[in-house]
Amino acid sequence: LLLKLFEDPDIELTSKLVILGAYNAELNDNKTKKISDPEKESLATSLYEKLKVAHPGDPSVHIVGGDLYLSTGRNREAQSEYLKAVQTGAAVNFEVYENLLFLEVKLEQWDQVIQHAEEALEIYPNQSMIHYFNGVAHLRKRLYEEAIASFEQARRLAPSNAGLSAEINSQLGEAYNAIKDYVRSDKAYEEA
Repeated sequence: LLLKLFEDPDIELTSKLVILGAYNAELNDNKTKKISDPEKESLATSLYEKLKVAHPGDPSVHIVGGDLYLSTGRNREAQSEYLKAVQTGAAVNFEVYENLLFLEVKLEQWDQVIQHAEEALEIYPNQSMIHYFNGVAHLRKRLYEEAIASFEQARRLAPSNAGLSAEINSQLGEAYNAIKDYVRSDKAYEEA
């Protein structure tokens, strides 16, 4: 019934996104609980494929697809869908960029992390996670001054998040150590 409903052009897109979002939430919950449900994954993927064919240029469709693939552990497909959403030029929410950057860091695509972090910072300049991802990519590319600038900004924006602050300070210690600023390096490691 759902497969037929998703083929019906008279059913509005928003309703289809809500249905797929509910499946995605359930699959994500299953992933957290380490429960596998291949049948439900297959149905959700089939529904998404129908949605993508009917609305190929809609960023909301690509966002829900990215979320679906992320929930099912298909990281490259998730990255591709989030990238399509970003590339539409439509305003996408912060979480889309955060997920895209997370996947690119996981896949060690440092140039893409830098590019997309810079794009995201134009829209969300006060998000510590974007500065953090930007710093990680610069650090991995041995661009230490740029990494330090990003980590310092991330640290200023994340004082209430103890876990993130510790990670930022650890990375900052590594960057300062690389440029032989041992005083700042030691201080950052101590704060971590």
